Amino acid sequence: MIHGHEDLFVGLVAVALGVGLLTAATVNWSWYYSLRSARWLESHLTRTGARWFHGLLGLGLVALGILIAAGWRWQLWD
Repeated sequence: MIHGHEDLFVGLVAVALGVGLLTAATVNWSWYYSLRSARWLESHLTRTGARWFHGLLGLGLVALGILIAAGWRWQLWD
C-alpha cells in the first residue's frame, strides 16, 4: 500500500540513483571516476574496488527504492 505520493517519489529517486551507480560501475565511465569523491575512493580501493563498491551501493539503492515505493516502512516503535 502506498502511503502517499512522497513515498513513490522518494522510491523512484532512489531507484534512479541506484541505476546510475550500477551503470557507472558496469560501463566504467571515465568521467564518473574523475569526480573528486570517486577519485578518493579509487585511491583507497583501486578502480576495481571502487567499481564493486559503487555497484553494490547501486543494488542497495535500487532495492531500497523499490521497498519504499511499495510502501514498506521500518517502524522502530509502535
